[in-house]
Amino acid sequence: MNIQQSKYNDLISPLSKLVISELQQRYLSFDGYFTRTLGDQIIQGLGPHNITLNGKKTTVREELKEESLIIDSIKSDSGSLWMLYYLLNQNKISYEYTLKPELARDNFISKKDKIKRTVAVTYVAALFRKVRFGVADDVGRAARFILVYMIKAGAVILDREIIDEVSSLRLSVDFGSFEFVVGELFGQILNIQATGDKIGLLNLNF
Repeated sequence: MNIQQSKYNDLISPLSKLVISELQQRYLSFDGYFTRTLGDQIIQGLGPHNITLNGKKTTVREELKEESLIIDSIKSDSGSLWMLYYLLNQNKISYEYTLKPELARDNFISKKDKIKRTVAVTYVAALFRKVRFGVADDVGRAARFILVYMIKAGAVILDREIIDEVSSLRLSVDFGSFEFVVGELFGQILNIQATGDKIGLLNLNF
């Protein structure tokens, strides 16, 4: 068993049972987690690095200083999601996803949308693995920012469910807006990097 499968089995899958709406549990998938993680590795090296501001050559890291690593983490997460959705929309992904049987049998949802939904729901569950690192950690702070951003934008909904007669706060993905919000966030982060705009971080309530 590889390290990504272990992370999913030992951390993300158990976490998902605590934080994801019961109605969306069927969308959880290792394949959704793995392809998003693979996309993260591709996106990490892309985007602005060396920039010119007011005629002066500088770097994104120099301009954003202590926030640069956190911004890069947000870029990788949002960018990998954006990339996957773009490739799916262009019919460029032929990878066979393993879906839960009840989802695979659902003939009212297209295969493309099934994959999009598994990526989204599994990603939201996986955010909690990073959030637990805390705000003193760059990855933990970036994950917290993304989660709050998506809740405020309506792409992730926080609601109360009664499970086994116990009231519990659970998260669900709004499939109608999630893809748009991901693209919006990715675009804003790239613009902040390209312009070295620390004020732009404040506009995002960073």
